[in-house]
Amino acid sequence: MLGALRSLGERRGLLLLALFVYYAALAFKRGSVVYEDAQQYHGWALALIERGYDIQAFLREVIWVGGDIRMYLSWIALVALIAQAFGEAWAGAIVAMNVLWYCLAAAILLRVVRAIDTSQTASVLVIGFLFVLWDYYYWFSHPLADSSVNLLGIAILALINVAYATDASVKSATLFAIAVVVAGLAVTFKPQGIAILAFVLASIALVPFLRVEDSQALASRMRIGFGLGLALSFVVAYAVGAGAADPSLISDEWLRWMMVGQVQDLGRDGSIVWQRYETYVDPPKTALAYVSIFVLRAVSMFMPFARDYSLGHKLVNAVGLIPLYLLTLTGLWAILAGRAEPRAQRLGALAFVLIVSFTMLHALTAIDYDWRYRVPLFGPMLVLAAIGWTEIVARLTAFRR
Repeated sequence: MLGALRSLGERRGLLLLALFVYYAALAFKRGSVVYEDAQQYHGWALALIERGYDIQAFLREVIWVGGDIRMYLSWIALVALIAQAFGEAWAGAIVAMNVLWYCLAAAILLRVVRAIDTSQTASVLVIGFLFVLWDYYYWFSHPLADSSVNLLGIAILALINVAYATDASVKSATLFAIAVVVAGLAVTFKPQGIAILAFVLASIALVPFLRVEDSQALASRMRIGFGLGLALSFVVAYAVGAGAADPSLISDEWLRWMMVGQVQDLGRDGSIVWQRYETYVDPPKTALAYVSIFVLRAVSMFMPFARDYSLGHKLVNAVGLIPLYLLTLTGLWAILAGRAEPRAQRLGALAFVLIVSFTMLHALTAIDYDWRYRVPLFGPMLVLAAIGWTEIVARLTAFRR
């Protein structure tokens, strides 16, 4: 069995081609799914075209009370270029681009995993998950920025991993600088880019902490870092909760406006998953009450089922999400216990930091009704799952001997 998987894993190009054909067929069958968000982006794109791509005029004349439109500028500009090139077929063109982005993200994932795949079978595992993770690939039929943010997150994870593996300090510093610039670009695609930027900055700060070549010593540092990270997360959550409970504590006008609009307004009614009222709790009135909501959101970010899911949807998620979560936890255990090689430990730690960054952002703000915001979590989870799978294969091989 493992021999057949290894043989298949050596044919990564064929696996990627099969994935592309599968995604393209799904996209062709579904067409473009244009809802209110996509229509709004298209409207903004037309407004930008009408102003001759004058960003200052656009920001001055286009008013949006729902958030900071500057955090969508790059995406709006890209939609404008596509709308100019394809006219009425703009939505279909974005869906085609999304399919390409998904396949490029898959290629990057395979390249990242191959470097730590001692079993030579993890590549097949990753591709297999990319075929069955409905909650991941469902969204490329929507002409939205999620596919682009997903690609940027995976690409930056790969770039940071290369920077860590590079001995030359100048080259490593250059790669980190590129990562910061690309993460800054991600912030202007949609607010989720904040999580990518936070990940990059955290990765740079962790360089002296993670550049250790002894597995047990690295695992010991990671366990300490895990504990410190939990403590820091609580401090951040409490500070945000205090600001949401009493915005007058915040002196900066823009930050206070964001706190009220993106934290308080989205949490004042006890919202956990937006408009899924069965998940709501009592409205928060104190900082600790907000913290409890943030914790519930963090857990709910990984919820595999919802009350209104069809039987088919529940079965698909049971086949895809449950094994993925179990293997992800196995991979996390492998790096914290020192079972993996140092390079796999570092890659797993980076993937975990990226997962935490996205989860923390949405715990503090909102989880979308259909869990669209968790799309960028699947890439780093697949990296940890590959590490977990490699550990399982290693143990099975040792047992047979």
